Amino acid sequence: MDRVKVGGLLVMNDYYFFESAFLFIRGRWGVYGVIHAVNEFLIRHANFEVAYYALHPKNEGDIALRRLW
Repeated sequence: MDRVKVGGLLVMNDYYFFESAFLFIRGRWGVYGVIHAVNEFLIRHANFEVAYYALHPKNEGDIALRRLW
């Protein structure tokens, strides 16, 4: 992930539990969605950390990841 500078942020929209619950009802638990993609990215890229998490009043979250090295 060399396209993000050290200290730079990678921001994703719609990181919230409702999406997972919505997919679970439809039998697609843990396969799709922003939460799954972000968590998998963090596992694969140890040089990123969660920098910010913004929670909207309607439970629609955004998450920002910071590149460490």
